[in-house]
Amino acid sequence: MIQPKIPLQHLLDDLHDKLELSAFPSSAGFDRFVSDSRIQKPGAALTGLWNLINPDRLQIFGRGESEYLMSLSNENLSDTIMKFCEKDVVGIIVTGDYLVPNVLIEETQKHTIPLMRSSLNSSLFIPLLTAYLDEKLAPTDTRHGVLMDVHGVGVLILGESGIGKSECALDLVVRGHRLVIDDLVHLKRVRMEVIIGSGAPDAGHHMEIRGLGIINLRDLFGVASIRDQKRVQLVVELVRWEDQKEIDRTGLEERQYHILDIPLPFIQMPVAPGRNLAIIIEVAARNQLLRWMGVHSSREFNQKLIRKMNKKENIFSDLLPRGTSGDPIIP
Repeated sequence: MIQPKIPLQHLLDDLHDKLELSAFPSSAGFDRFVSDSRIQKPGAALTGLWNLINPDRLQIFGRGESEYLMSLSNENLSDTIMKFCEKDVVGIIVTGDYLVPNVLIEETQKHTIPLMRSSLNSSLFIPLLTAYLDEKLAPTDTRHGVLMDVHGVGVLILGESGIGKSECALDLVVRGHRLVIDDLVHLKRVRMEVIIGSGAPDAGHHMEIRGLGIINLRDLFGVASIRDQKRVQLVVELVRWEDQKEIDRTGLEERQYHILDIPLPFIQMPVAPGRNLAIIIEVAARNQLLRWMGVHSSREFNQKLIRKMNKKENIFSDLLPRGTSGDPIIP
């Protein structure tokens, strides 16, 4: 898992127009890196609770912070700003059109803490900034495989080289499903339980088919056969039949595959001559849709069998002779 970080200069450049973000004159330290997508409004910390400050988070000075600072005497203001800047926070952003004390500008220059401002109010600025940081700082990983959109379900197909991942994906495309990426899947955790898969920008929607070479699915099947990214919701691993000592035949066991610490439904699918993997993966996607709706075919069938078995046992016990205690006598 890779934990990204971005320099503040990139953040300033990216959000200059969208969030009306600009740096104060003579402000320095924009080579610092932001690695935490969460921000902090240090209102309580400014009253003296300095242990509440998280220096790795961008500090947002909104209306509350600005009005509190302006209510202080010059001596208390200088002392408060000095102690705050000693925490060496990664950066400070002042929102709205509130007056910025000169001592804050001087202390941030002294500690080379980037000082920025936006004319947007905090209520509008913070959600937009958080969304930007969530996108840029999302943990990432990669997997060798194929990512498909099958009936709206993001299916990540894994397996050893040469087992038939690309051929299976091509068959799915012919059946009307959509390819996201073949070979190297870039994965990003954008929220607590959401994994988004995509391809490298220069990879396009190409696919390598042994014996045929590199093909472009967009040119062959049109734009309806591809998409740029998709949430990963099901992981299917293709395995050689002879390598599997035990194969799940009931579907009662729900296995999981972890990507970036997020558990995902997982199926190991044996590969053998005569098995149409595309149809089986298509059915697996349909079955996953049913499970999300609360319909679990394997469990329902198992419970039905158990009820029938219990019913037969009760009928059989009624036919047995009984002792003086009333319990059946089993020969």
